Amino acid sequence: AWFSVGFAAACLFACYGVLGAASVVAAAALWVLSMLLWQAVRPRPGEPPVFLRRPEKTGKRPRYVLYQLSRRSAALCLGGLVALGWSAGYDAVFRVPAKRWVGDEVGLSGEVSSYPGSTSVGGWSVSVRLDGGPAAPDVLVYGAADWGGLKPGDQVSFCARVTPSTRLYGDETTYYTARGVYLLAYCNTPPEVVPAQGVPVRYWPALCARALRAGISAAFDETAAPIAIAVTLGDKSGLDEQLYSALSRTGLMHTAAVSGLHISLLVAAALGLLGNRRSVALATVPLLLLYALMAGGTPSALRAVFMQAALLAAPVLRRKNDGPSSLGLALLILLLQNPFAAASVSLQLSFAAVAGVMLATPALSRRMLRPLWRLRRRLEGRRWGRRLWKGIAAVLSETAVCLGAMLFTVPLIALYFGRITLIS
Repeated sequence: AWFSVGFAAACLFACYGVLGAASVVAAAALWVLSMLLWQAVRPRPGEPPVFLRRPEKTGKRPRYVLYQLSRRSAALCLGGLVALGWSAGYDAVFRVPAKRWVGDEVGLSGEVSSYPGSTSVGGWSVSVRLDGGPAAPDVLVYGAADWGGLKPGDQVSFCARVTPSTRLYGDETTYYTARGVYLLAYCNTPPEVVPAQGVPVRYWPALCARALRAGISAAFDETAAPIAIAVTLGDKSGLDEQLYSALSRTGLMHTAAVSGLHISLLVAAALGLLGNRRSVALATVPLLLLYALMAGGTPSALRAVFMQAALLAAPVLRRKNDGPSSLGLALLILLLQNPFAAASVSLQLSFAAVAGVMLATPALSRRMLRPLWRLRRRLEGRRWGRRLWKGIAAVLSETAVCLGAMLFTVPLIALYFGRITLIS
């Protein structure tokens, strides 16, 4: 977990270009000092690990504290060093070469990698994977009405004005680079299209999402269908402006995002159908991943899938499940795929909420329930009292979960949006 924290912190700083040679030297020096301290205080051969227990008496700094600090600091600094190298390599392989496509009238060709989405000005936006090998970048094309009939797998050729995705309306932005998009193209002419015979397998999640969206639209009326699609797939493009603004102002936009709740419900259904056999339920992880990709591969959905996979795999591998380690593993996987995703606000809020729940909820729940132990003894002596106590405990536990989730998310919301909505 500490390695992942250092990795994520270095990736976040690298997104804003504040890291340089001095930062690398400082991180390396701290890692060397941490390793030296760890070597000095770690258990010797044949020495019983009694010193690892926290001493009851205070006084001189015990070896327990030094040992814990040194090994966590070493993992933190090592994660930062690895992230610096990984971010630099990723930038050199993917983002820097994308600059050669920037220009006013650039001829582009590639494969459509998403279904077109309508824009607010009446056009369409579609992702195109440019020709040029595995390192060729994806470009987000904003086109006219002629771009609306494309599907994933179609080959297109067109001329467009191409700009870096790091600037939007003259301001610096990390929104697109966090999604792995490094180029924006603006095309007002129809593309030359070579239709694909069918949608390739790699784009099946988009095909399944399109079919599910069509099924929901057919099953619900025009008022409820956009809400059902938003709750099921996280697609908020169909919400009317008034509802979208209301969700944004009240801080309830997360209710229309695919997250741990959706994945947990699917896992609970799988366990119920398979007789609570985790070894068999582990086979459903590819289906969970498919659902996360259908929902757009958002950080919250992928985080939930990776954590559930670790939870299901732990007993199969005869390991004890560890929440912070699972969360750190999920974060590491996402940042290895794209280190610039560290600047994604949705990623930061998703991981901050879960980290707050893990760190603060148990202590908050104990403190809330401790003054009510006498009440519990009185209620448990009666038949109706047990049910009442379970209800009280459930309400207090959910309150502790909410407060824990707010521990780190509220500062981030205040930082990025400049306001805090208490009703959420």
